[in-house]
Amino acid sequence: MNLIAKMILILHFEIFKINWLLIDTLIIVLLLIFLFSVKIFKFISRWRYSFSNKALIKKIVKKSELDDNGSSILIRKMIIVRNKALNFLELPRICAINLMTKNEIRIKHFLTKGLSSYGFDVVNLKINLQNDYDDELSEDVREEGIKKIIATTKVHLQKMECPSSSYMLILDSTCKLLNFKILFEKENKAILLINPKINRYFRKTFSRILLSENIKRKLLIIFTKKTYLLLNNKNPKKISKLIPDDQKGKFNVKLLENSRKSFKYYETFFLGMIIDFLKS
Repeated sequence: MNLIAKMILILHFEIFKINWLLIDTLIIVLLLIFLFSVKIFKFISRWRYSFSNKALIKKIVKKSELDDNGSSILIRKMIIVRNKALNFLELPRICAINLMTKNEIRIKHFLTKGLSSYGFDVVNLKINLQNDYDDELSEDVREEGIKKIIATTKVHLQKMECPSSSYMLILDSTCKLLNFKILFEKENKAILLINPKINRYFRKTFSRILLSENIKRKLLIIFTKKTYLLLNNKNPKKISKLIPDDQKGKFNVKLLENSRKSFKYYETFFLGMIIDFLKS
């Protein structure tokens, strides 16, 4: 009995030697990681990655079918989505070519789902820039690369018997594929810029756009009020300073009040802006 009592006494003192502060800290950290993981999962999974609209058909173009002409701008992946319920319509439809180079999966998904349900032929492209520096790709190289992308897209749309005769380019915040000449191509219905960063290349290209007429019908720029960290988006003010007061009426610059960079809860407003712009 004495031996057992001694063992119990030793264990009693050993328990008090444990660093409970460290253990409590670890538990709190694990709980915080779990809560953030749940938050991120809910944020990502709010928009399902499978289409609920059964009329939408998706074709993934094989990598071997994508033409590599030695361009500085290469297509690494192409996914075409269209609404088969509208196949009976013989009228030409607008093709939305998504050239977002950043991995904005959620924005790509709700744009694809919304625009294709409305009647657009949506082409999502994964683009690889051989030279990832804005200023190192010249205007001519960008123009040539984008024209090849559009030509390749048309070939695969024709294989699917898509009657799209005009297109709309969608660019992400980097605007690395923004090109002045492409903006005024006859078949180009519009260019959509999503939260563009007002960097050196953007300023250079935008200065040429300022001199153009009828730009209001060609260029739509949409900003969110907040960034991912819920800080105010400074880019709307920056672009406002680039546009002279007497030319502000020439541009379609939209700001979604109270919206985050992900457009969470504002997806319908965002899609409505695009469709209204193209209708006008």
